[in-house]
Amino acid sequence: NAVIDPNAGSESGNIGSLNPTSAVRKGPKT
Repeated sequence: NAVIDPNAGSESGNIGSLNPTSAVRKGPKT
């Protein structure tokens, strides 16, 4: 999933690189 939720911010993008599924499930940074 290359598309990250805009609301998540760059942090989610970095996390997405490591755990895309985790980032998608969490969405915006908690």
